[in-house]
Amino acid sequence: QGTDGEQVVDRIREFRTTRYTDAVPVPGDLPGPPFVLDRANTTYVVTADITAPLAGFEIKADNVTLDLDGHTVTYNARPAERPDDWPVRAYRENDHGVKVTVRGGRVRILGGTIRQGAGNNSGTAVGIGCNPVYVGNAAVEMAGVELIWAGADISGAFFHWNTGNHVHHCVFDDRGTVVSNRHQAISSIDGNSWGDYDHNLVRSTRQQGLRGCVAATHNEIYVDSQATNAFGMVGSSRAGKPIEIAHNRIVGIGEHPVGIAMFKQFPPGSSVHHNYVEVKCTRSGQEYGYTGSACFRTTWGADNLDVHDNTFIGHADVYDGKVAKTRVLWVGLPHFTPKDGTDPITDARGIFCDNQIIARGPGGAKAGGICVVCLNQSPNLIFRGNTVASTWANVLLSDEYGQADGYPKFVENTFLREGNFDNYYTI
Repeated sequence: QGTDGEQVVDRIREFRTTRYTDAVPVPGDLPGPPFVLDRANTTYVVTADITAPLAGFEIKADNVTLDLDGHTVTYNARPAERPDDWPVRAYRENDHGVKVTVRGGRVRILGGTIRQGAGNNSGTAVGIGCNPVYVGNAAVEMAGVELIWAGADISGAFFHWNTGNHVHHCVFDDRGTVVSNRHQAISSIDGNSWGDYDHNLVRSTRQQGLRGCVAATHNEIYVDSQATNAFGMVGSSRAGKPIEIAHNRIVGIGEHPVGIAMFKQFPPGSSVHHNYVEVKCTRSGQEYGYTGSACFRTTWGADNLDVHDNTFIGHADVYDGKVAKTRVLWVGLPHFTPKDGTDPITDARGIFCDNQIIARGPGGAKAGGICVVCLNQSPNLIFRGNTVASTWANVLLSDEYGQADGYPKFVENTFLREGNFDNYYTI
């Protein structure tokens, strides 16, 4: 019914999905949980909600499809006793919702919910252990799956030693707060793998969201940072092909929210474009206090960055006399040596153009727009055609993190002042 009071009714349309003709029902005749899926080229369909004392499924054959068919798998329903050496061999154990152990090949996990139960066991400092999904070697397609977990040091989907994953139309709901080692990272998607991620919702992450991004588009991510370096998305060069991070929405609060992080050498043609990122530091941490926030970060060496047509908004504030700053762009291109041992890169390329950059802080809090404070050494760090509005500083070339060092170029940017605070400077 419209605002004019008229009601319009279209004709009813129906569609039917194709039914499996030779699927294996679960539970059916399979013993478990855990249910072992070891028939290659087979589809297994869950026919009822499943509650498992600890592990739910283990996939041990190539080309297996696990279709949850809208049902909920609750794993870790009861606390598990673990031996003293468990942390060093956690990846060999099965205490996961779904564990994939087949070497090579591809598997699919579809359509349902995988939830950590009341046992609420912990993982390890690297994020392995009691994960909703853990994958060893096979490439995975995961679609239409909701993952919910809360235990200490647990990442949502841990992709270990595999490549070429595709995760789409999934929901990640991290309800935990414990990060024992922030250098290792606890993430919605974690591991040393890479993949394409699209149309996913990260309802909450305690530290990092989607890691290993190659083609990452149309995702929505909410960061509630409990630790330093809480990145919403992290690009990966492991695939050896250009990456694209585009049309994503990232909102971050907490100790140290950072929207998008890009480190290392990326193939030419890589781009970050048409994203909306908004961040604010709202929580003090034990390591640095009110660390701050950033929409985009590259600080330890990167190459072939093309960042354009994004909206980046950072908020600063003062809590009990302590400043929680924001660096909307936290950037610098120092010399670095790629991990493959090739020659050091001394002329890295980073182009930031046609972005809308807004840095706001009440009372003149430290809200920096373009912050080149990471010992930049490249003559190819260029800012062109950006619109930068700030209450404190549109361009920041030095702070306690470092200095510009040299060479950044600013061409045809528009700088706007917001507010009327005495400590404002354009540069």
